[in-house]
Formats: sequence, structure tokens, C-alpha cells
Amino acid sequence: MYDSRQHDVAAIARVIGVSRASVYRALNDSLPAQDRRNA
Repeated sequence: MYDSRQHDVAAIARVIGVSRASVYRALNDSLPAQDRRNA
């Protein structure tokens, strides 16, 4: 059976993942190369 709750969780996780990647990319762009290596 298809669980719509699973679909909701997957959709939310995908959105959070994209948002988190965007935040990390923005942070990395603003940090020196040395700090980026430690991130």
C-alpha cells in the first residue's frame, strides 16, 4: 500500500536537502578556501 505520509516526509526531506545545500553553497562562497575545507 502507498502511504501518503511517506510521500510527505520524502517531499519535505527533499526540500530541506535542497535548502540546506543552498545554505552550504552560500556559506562556502563567502568563506576562505581553508574554512571551506573544514566545513
